[in-house]
Amino acid sequence: MRSRPTVRSERQVELIEEAVLGLLQAMDLVDHVCAVLGDGICVSARLPRLAPDRRFRHQGSQLGIGGVVAKVDQLFVEHFELVAEDAKPVGRLAQPPLDDPLAHAATSVGRASLADARAIRGGRPGRPRTCLRAIRSATSLACHDGEVDEWGITEGYHDVGGVWHPIDPDVRDRIREAMGRPQVATPVWFVAEGSRHRLWNACELTLEDGTSWGRVDELDEQVPAGYHDLVPVDGSPATRLIVHPERCPEIPEGWGVAAQIYALWSDRSWGIGDLRDLRTLAERVIATGGRAVLVSPLHQPAPSLPQEASPYYPSSRRSWNPMLLSIDAPVPDRLRCRPDELIDRDEVWIAKRALLEAEFDAVDEPNLQPSSVAKWNAHCDILLSDWRLWPTDLGEIEADEDWQHRARFHEWLQMRIAAQLADVAATGVQVIGDLAVGFSPNGADAFEYRDLLALDMRIGAPPDKFNTAGQEWGIPPFVPWKLRAAAYEPFIETVRAALRGVHALRIDHVMGLFRQYWVPAGGSPQQGAYVRFPAEELLAIICLEATRAGAFVVGEDLGTVEADVREMLDARGIAGTKVLWFEDEPPGAWPVAALATVTTHDLPTIAGVWSRAASAEFAADEVLARLIAAAPTATSASEAASQANAALLAGSSRLRLVTTDDLAVAAEQPNMPGQNDHPNWKIRLPVAVENLL
Repeated sequence: MRSRPTVRSERQVELIEEAVLGLLQAMDLVDHVCAVLGDGICVSARLPRLAPDRRFRHQGSQLGIGGVVAKVDQLFVEHFELVAEDAKPVGRLAQPPLDDPLAHAATSVGRASLADARAIRGGRPGRPRTCLRAIRSATSLACHDGEVDEWGITEGYHDVGGVWHPIDPDVRDRIREAMGRPQVATPVWFVAEGSRHRLWNACELTLEDGTSWGRVDELDEQVPAGYHDLVPVDGSPATRLIVHPERCPEIPEGWGVAAQIYALWSDRSWGIGDLRDLRTLAERVIATGGRAVLVSPLHQPAPSLPQEASPYYPSSRRSWNPMLLSIDAPVPDRLRCRPDELIDRDEVWIAKRALLEAEFDAVDEPNLQPSSVAKWNAHCDILLSDWRLWPTDLGEIEADEDWQHRARFHEWLQMRIAAQLADVAATGVQVIGDLAVGFSPNGADAFEYRDLLALDMRIGAPPDKFNTAGQEWGIPPFVPWKLRAAAYEPFIETVRAALRGVHALRIDHVMGLFRQYWVPAGGSPQQGAYVRFPAEELLAIICLEATRAGAFVVGEDLGTVEADVREMLDARGIAGTKVLWFEDEPPGAWPVAALATVTTHDLPTIAGVWSRAASAEFAADEVLARLIAAAPTATSASEAASQANAALLAGSSRLRLVTTDDLAVAAEQPNMPGQNDHPNWKIRLPVAVENLL
């Protein structure tokens, strides 16, 4: 096929488009014309018969074609047919921006997603690739992992040293099996708030609140942000329309504190840090001129024993942890907080739950409607936490008054937490919540979304110089095509829940919105593969939910990060993260739009690094060298913490946070990833909360 550059007027282009459409329709080839776009006409067509004089070239046994008929006499198709004298395979087209119109739009910018066009207009699904094209397009990343297959699985990856690691074919097969074969589903169209788009078909527009705008021929700038529905008047399938802001609210300027809530304590604490301790810390931050407090995830563990210690491995990210409730009663002696003793969550939960149940029994409201998480918790009370061992039919259990009472109790706990979080917010501090990567395969969220998960897979990380065996975090991943087929409802619910009661959100391992390293359950992290996710669409949802909540967003982008990731986060107004231990430049040279800290919960404290000064490997310790550069005159751990924190607070990033561990000059870090002999998530601070600032 040859290519001839052609210059035509807009009217000539229109005539060509009309002629091509007329030709296809006259030949009875077009099932549905999906959209007329500035770059072409997206069609879904069929081939009942091929005739030589019609200038088609049949290249396969598929009786269907789909693609874009472009302005310059081109038909872009997948792997089936070519029409006209100039053609280019669809597989080589540039990836379209997400906010370009899809099937119902006719606009002067961008290309439509062929997969969405087919889904919207009833075209043939074809190979699995056609279902995933929108997901692959949505990623909008230059792929650094080689080719991506129909399931979004990459063919390998480069490690931090640039060494290429191809995927094991057996691992690929297991991941494909866990995902299932992609299917066509209700299409989703992302549109930037305030933009304008003409529709190819007249549609009825129904807003998220149920308000009907009646029949519309275009989307104008007045369509509000939200999750709406476009229903073609000709009876074609509906489209979920997601109108979103292009950016999140801006990260504020100021300083604050990063805290592990469970590690706080006072004379009133029942064996673990609670929301009253957090309020005390917030009051101290505000009193000393600070602005924000970043807290460990508030997510809920299962209510059964033993209690999960890690706040990053919850039963549900949609519900709060009731163990964080403060108790207005004398502290039992066995639960008094002593800084040299580890936290015993089982003992704390047994004692707190007994008292809370007694309080609830006195105020039980039969009309209280429990959430799905509260219902799951009630089942967990009776059947224990592994829902895969539960009976299939739970109706008989749910009809029991005892079960209903338990479900209302768990919902009542959430109301209590909401009230105590409001007390924290009343101090004037901005609380930054933390969204964990995922959840336990045995928990409430896994039960709720079990049909959308790859339950035989786990999210982790490949081997690197810090963890030569790699990591497997025990978290089951969402299947990308299933998540999109569900119109992202699980993701929307999770982000919305994480923003309740807080003023901002930190997203742990934000790279997981772009790609995830999957490991077959029970397998070695050395035998895994990266799976691509529809990042642009996930980021658009974050912008929408954050704007609704008036919350700024921070992405934890530490470690090996593709350059495009930070560019895309910045474009959406999502601040990055800077940590002194990883930076060669001083805090004064760090980016402005960032959350800056000295360390994190997974890294050594300042005192911990200072203790390495006597090591024989002193000269080769890069982290220690960075501490000395930030605290050049320090002669003790306390002085090093003071000087390093001062350097951080004088830095250029808009929001600077010192950790409670460094304020307390704690030597042990809260968590040591991969170290099972370390008391992860169980260490109290060495000083009481009222003495931190």
